Amino acid sequence: MTRVATLIWACAAVLLTASAAGQEAGNGKTGPLADRPSRPGTHLARVRVLGDNAWLNLGKPRPDPKYGAAQGRTWSRKMAFAPDLRGAFLYGEGVHGGSSTRGGRRYYNDDLYFYDVNAHAWICCHPGTPLDNPGLTYDKKIGCERDKHGKIIPVAVSVHAYWTPDYDTDRKMFTMMPSPASLFWSRALGKHRPYLKDRSNRDPRWGGYTSAWYWDPRTGKWEVRRVKGAAPRCNVDNVYFYSRKLKKGVNLFRGVWLYDHPTNTWKKVNSRGGGNGAYCYDHKREWIYAVHAQRKDPKRTNRLSIYDIANNKWIAPKTEGEAGVRMESNQAFFTYDSANDVAVFHIHGKHHVYDPEKKKWTTMPVTAPAEHKTRGFRWCSGFYDEKLNAHFYFNAGDSNRKPGNMWVWRYKKAKTSQGRR
Repeated sequence: MTRVATLIWACAAVLLTASAAGQEAGNGKTGPLADRPSRPGTHLARVRVLGDNAWLNLGKPRPDPKYGAAQGRTWSRKMAFAPDLRGAFLYGEGVHGGSSTRGGRRYYNDDLYFYDVNAHAWICCHPGTPLDNPGLTYDKKIGCERDKHGKIIPVAVSVHAYWTPDYDTDRKMFTMMPSPASLFWSRALGKHRPYLKDRSNRDPRWGGYTSAWYWDPRTGKWEVRRVKGAAPRCNVDNVYFYSRKLKKGVNLFRGVWLYDHPTNTWKKVNSRGGGNGAYCYDHKREWIYAVHAQRKDPKRTNRLSIYDIANNKWIAPKTEGEAGVRMESNQAFFTYDSANDVAVFHIHGKHHVYDPEKKKWTTMPVTAPAEHKTRGFRWCSGFYDEKLNAHFYFNAGDSNRKPGNMWVWRYKKAKTSQGRR
């Protein structure tokens, strides 16, 4: 093969990949992420050599070739990490009732983006609901909406995503629960939703009768089903995780509900659950850690409780140390660091690390860069990459793309090979 031919082939390959990644969900034979994971980029070498309690700025991820870079979200701190795809999903509306121009068209901010760790790039999986001519119809049998092509789409189902975005590691699908707050969408989408005059019209945002939502990376299609029996009614401060051991969705809001995908049923198993705070899932113990916000009394430290999924009980451990004071659920990250077997609570550049074996909190020395002091970093989203043993933080302001960098932080280098599989 000549040098010219090689260059032509390489350029064609790049264009084909970009086209596949940027296509509207479900319009092609394959989904936007059907060819993932990507080939690991050279930037990962910088991540691997990170020391203890060290930071790295990877800069702005490459934007989606059609829809551009992802926007920041508030009250949507949790990005759903997909181990097999080597990346994480970003979901949540951001500014109440907001809309943005993507790909030369105005969309409601109910879009779904994917951060490709290997490529350090954004991929738009679902651009959102177009404001000009969405052609929406309401499917009463399921309790959801469809676009003008007849495909199921989530329209304004999460005014904020809270702690609901997650990844079903068995079905290899993004999943989440609705978390509405009010009728903020009415200004932008009211004329396109005449069948939703009030909440009594079985608005799909309010739940109580459908399954969790799923998005399939292989096909680019959304899935939601009318369940058999009762289902949780979701609202603000909703929490959702996928249990790897039970192979069920776990929803916390005014109780604990388990969703079984094969039988398409929900079961309420506990009367407690949810609320303003920060949450993370420990897949080793099958625990959900909850740091409850202390808004009313700024002098009180944040309280930790643990939901034991397997044994269906709440635990209130007597801990040594504390996880900081005065926080809202839109200000903190909380992730399980599997390489070091600790839960990492991060707020405004400061890390509080909880050791479940010692029942002890350790506050790490602040090594955060100056950018952490800016408002842009206070409203960002993040995730933990088990393979790289690294915490990723996307620092963009609410519903905008600035600063828009991806920062990486490491608690400690793994003592075993668990974090370097």
